[in-house]
Amino acid sequence: MLIWTLIRQHQRLHCVYSKYETNRMSRWNVPADATDALQLQFGALMREGEERGEIRFPDLSGEQQLVLAGDYSGEHSDAKYQVVSLLLCGMSDCMGNWDADRTAIRDQHLADGRRHAFKKLHDASRQRALVPFLSATSDINGILLSVAIDKDIEKTDLGYQFPFETPSTELVHAKLIRIATFGALLVSGLGAVGQDVMWLTDDDAIVANDEQTTHAVNVIDSMLTRMCPFGLGEVCVGIAGKFDDNRLAEDLCAIPDLAGGAISETLGLLDAATIPRESGRSSVVQRESAFKAKIIYTWIATLQGKLSTAVCLVRPHESGGIQMSFANPTVDLGDSDEGSEPEPVSDKWRASSTSW
Repeated sequence: MLIWTLIRQHQRLHCVYSKYETNRMSRWNVPADATDALQLQFGALMREGEERGEIRFPDLSGEQQLVLAGDYSGEHSDAKYQVVSLLLCGMSDCMGNWDADRTAIRDQHLADGRRHAFKKLHDASRQRALVPFLSATSDINGILLSVAIDKDIEKTDLGYQFPFETPSTELVHAKLIRIATFGALLVSGLGAVGQDVMWLTDDDAIVANDEQTTHAVNVIDSMLTRMCPFGLGEVCVGIAGKFDDNRLAEDLCAIPDLAGGAISETLGLLDAATIPRESGRSSVVQRESAFKAKIIYTWIATLQGKLSTAVCLVRPHESGGIQMSFANPTVDLGDSDEGSEPEPVSDKWRASSTSW
């Protein structure tokens, strides 16, 4: 049984959370001179969750270069939420054991170079590679943040304006701002002075052509400057599919792709009225999700490795602003004596599972 439990919720208020700025034990950094209202609110939510043991953060302070890989789900018309999923970790971690493991998985299951992708998990080779890939990814020292944004506010730019013109549509521009904002918040919260940042994005409308890519780089750079007043080192923005690196960049972006796809599908099975707006309450997913979503959702909910996860819901508030909430995906496995595990829903998944 799949369950969503609301951790905490706040309206977007212009408040100063000064008490958190003195909490030196927290791994989440709120710059002492931060004045951005959303940054203060987001940081307060993160630290509250950390203090209660509901969210844990990696220590990335010793990394010279951070990697932020992003992918975006929920673009289809039936989706209720657009999900921005972001993986933040250290470059040294990506180039170590994880790179060796994911290369071995490729050699065994995806030797022809095909990509990991949630939408393409009907493919038997990708199905065989899925669980080994997720298992290897669990040991990345990083955080996987998925921000689910209600489609009723998909045009919101979170109130941020820029001094340069946009070549994109209103929807694409708003999406870019949200991606840049939450990515910059992650870097600000867990980054350190002078660290370099490699920002990777999958092929998407926000980088559809050279003009749009230049605009995306400008917006990302502006948001990093705004959210990271402590000063970063060199910042590079790249499109994963354009790297000649044996699919390394694409495999990094595949992690948020898989997570975002599962979260988007699972949220789509919930009636909006059943998603709580008060902390400490749960919402049970009553309808059946696809088997691929169940596997990935269960992985997110039961992670035991170094990788940590967080899921943030962004919804309209009755005051006209937005409401941010953090939720814990959980799985009720039931009593082991009640019966055996359910069979995969198709012959392909049944065959694929024998390789796990």
